[in-house]
Amino acid sequence: MKNKGQIASEYILLIAITLIILSTIILPLYQETISTTEDIRRITETKNTLQTLENTINIIYSQEVGSKQTIATYSPTDLTLKYEKINNTHYITTEVPLTKNTTKKIYNKVPYPISFNGNSNHYYTNLKENKWYYNTKIEWIKNNETSSININFK
Repeated sequence: MKNKGQIASEYILLIAITLIILSTIILPLYQETISTTEDIRRITETKNTLQTLENTINIIYSQEVGSKQTIATYSPTDLTLKYEKINNTHYITTEVPLTKNTTKKIYNKVPYPISFNGNSNHYYTNLKENKWYYNTKIEWIKNNETSSININFK
């Protein structure tokens, strides 16, 4: 009888030690997987937003000065959209904040210079996290000697 009690207590102790070891291995892997999945979601949603803008810009560019279109866009995280010209190629860029205090820069090629908020000399704008901009107006504007495709988020 004494032997059966000892075997049962050793069995319980063995199971407890196994659970502790597994939890120290599995739990950090699970947390890492969740943060990686969240990063991928943010990057994908941001790419989709920039792709929507790029597609609309291409449509406007295929028309003439003064053309405009209103679309709805979504900002999955706090973003600073910028216009950059790199090696004579035009881009809309942004940096997506990721876990572990890192960022990923995303570039979308556009056919023409981009400006923001109705000002042809304004080359960046800030968007708020988890916000829909239902009346995003994209318009080909010309002021004196400069022209650009302007994105105005409302």
